[in-house]
Amino acid sequence: MVDRNVNARPAFVALALGAILALNACDRPAEKAQNVPPPAPQVVPAPLPTLTAPTLGRLDFIQAKARAADRQSAGLTTPAGPDALVGRSFSIVLPFGCSGPLPAEAPASGRPGRPEARWAADGRAITLSLTAADWVAASPVGDMPEAWEAIDGVWIERPWITQDSCPVRSEPVAGPASLPEPPSVGLAVVFGAEDSRLGRRNGRPYLHTVRAEGEAILIPPPAGWRVRLEGRVVGYPDGQAFHCRSGGIDTRPVCVAAVQLDRVAFEDAAGVILSEWRPG
Repeated sequence: MVDRNVNARPAFVALALGAILALNACDRPAEKAQNVPPPAPQVVPAPLPTLTAPTLGRLDFIQAKARAADRQSAGLTTPAGPDALVGRSFSIVLPFGCSGPLPAEAPASGRPGRPEARWAADGRAITLSLTAADWVAASPVGDMPEAWEAIDGVWIERPWITQDSCPVRSEPVAGPASLPEPPSVGLAVVFGAEDSRLGRRNGRPYLHTVRAEGEAILIPPPAGWRVRLEGRVVGYPDGQAFHCRSGGIDTRPVCVAAVQLDRVAFEDAAGVILSEWRPG
């Protein structure tokens, strides 16, 4: 009698082996999927730092005035493009009292728009002051925009000096005494109809008094004092920071920048704050 199970056994083994191989084949992709490393996290680049224009100083205004005066002298009345100074912040130092305080009995200097130091009558105090000029009544560069209700004028004296300090005194040259050169670089502190009225001086000076301590003798510092003006250049309606005017082809043009003030301070020659105001 023939045993049929003997002949069927190899076939059964082959079928079982094929099934095992098939199952293994099905499991391999899952195993590979488990071994695949997770995707790297997406790196978001950090935002670039915002670059702000540096604060304008004395040298910047002197150089900009020279360019504006050159254009005015050449008869170029049409702006060459947007003025890079408009919208910029500034911090300007005006040294004064370089030759010592004025005597108490000296007549009014008639120099509005320029700081001065003056002895008190008893010699025990020195008054530092800055009285702005009224440039609505008389502007050094002609007509001003009617939208500006008030314009306080301040001069940057000695525009040939770029340092924020008093010049070194030197012996005068023999000959006729030379007169001080009229100022030619100015700041017009403008106030529009809608601007806050809190910062308007209305002719009132900025004042600070330096007093002697106890019975000590008050000695003026040889390097004088400083006024610091900080604010922003707003410019004129035509988009230019400066407007200029001259009396003739052989006369140095006078140029004035339109600005708004955020801070006024009296300092000593080393920059130590004596008193300050924030008009806004």
